[in-house]
Amino acid sequence: MGLTPSVSVGRSYALLVLAAAMWVFIMSGTWSQTPFWPDADGYTSHVAEGRWVAHPPGYMIFVLVGHGFHALGLPAYGSVQFASLFFAVAALPVLFCLFRRVCEAREALLLTVIFAFSWNVLILSRTGTSHAGDFFTVSALLLLATSPSFRAGHFGTCLVYGAAIVVCAGTRLTTAIMLVPFFALVLFRNRQNANLWIAYTLAGLAVIALQTSVIMLSGGWIPYSEYSQSMHLGNKPSSLILSGINSVSLLNLFRTLGWWSMSVSLLLLIPLAAICRARGWWLKKTAVPHVLSANQMELLFYGGASAGGCLGMAGLYLCTHPGYLSAALPGTFACVAATLTLVPQSTSNTVFALSMAASVGFFMLAKPISDPKTPFQAAANGLLLQYTGTAIKNSLFKTTSHWLRDTGNENLVPEHHKMSTERAKGGKL
Repeated sequence: MGLTPSVSVGRSYALLVLAAAMWVFIMSGTWSQTPFWPDADGYTSHVAEGRWVAHPPGYMIFVLVGHGFHALGLPAYGSVQFASLFFAVAALPVLFCLFRRVCEAREALLLTVIFAFSWNVLILSRTGTSHAGDFFTVSALLLLATSPSFRAGHFGTCLVYGAAIVVCAGTRLTTAIMLVPFFALVLFRNRQNANLWIAYTLAGLAVIALQTSVIMLSGGWIPYSEYSQSMHLGNKPSSLILSGINSVSLLNLFRTLGWWSMSVSLLLLIPLAAICRARGWWLKKTAVPHVLSANQMELLFYGGASAGGCLGMAGLYLCTHPGYLSAALPGTFACVAATLTLVPQSTSNTVFALSMAASVGFFMLAKPISDPKTPFQAAANGLLLQYTGTAIKNSLFKTTSHWLRDTGNENLVPEHHKMSTERAKGGKL
């Protein structure tokens, strides 16, 4: 016998309250008083000194939100921490509405909760970096692009979609660049919509004007260009596009895929199970044909394009820490939502429970090896174990190169990192 609507709603509210309390407990229990990532220290200094842009490409809207919290009396680092928290929390109702396009309320709520407790979100939600802004901006773009009024070509919705592009670029310009495949697919599928062409044109002009302001606030084109070139040269060895196949660029690709898999945990089993069931590779060896609805197909296309563009750019150019995968998560979760109806509810419930347990368990229980002795232990710290609750709480972050130096294996440090002799500050575990 199925549950009555009132019981189902009551259980959903109870789940929501329990999940919110648990999330607050994890956030407060791993809150850091000093910057965890070096980038956070940069945003902190900009907010403290009253500057309105960070290093190129600027991150103006993220810095602006940090200024807003600073104006409320929070210290500079606390302000950028709350800016991260603001964007992460703001993304959750947007994602719920996005999942509701193809899921029942219960499944949409569960998937939203899993997103909130995913490894990447737990890391970025209060570490004071602009990567958390991707959770909100990408989710908002996906929600707007799949709305009925957008498909109908309503001018107002198209204009809001264009404004969302500007917010995305103003928060992280690199994210807007990574979303080019998504923008192109949306335009192609709605190419007869004149209002969308207008929205793209206005958004493009607004982004140019915004970035011009960023350049002026950075001191003009010359210092902005010099800093950008310096960053580009530093990133070049990790780029498969610019440097070809080598040990460093392959490492960049492998850690991109590894961190992405860690962030979505076991949820990838749902689309895999859907394919197996449709093909007859299920336990009973009988195919269960199922035709996706138009809404599911659209969300699958758009989610795949947004996630694929972000993964491609991170893997082929730069992905030095899990923050670069934040923009790929909303699209990945959207693809999971689009395939949920293809698997039995018991299967999705099992996968949800295992994903939640794996993500939270690893984040809360794992910690860096306090005194690494071997290159393997140093690599484990640099690539994985320092991105956990204990390390974040104690502000323990070092590049993999620094961990290798600690073990006396400086000969394994890539050439382009050997020039730096500054050692990362460690926390007490």
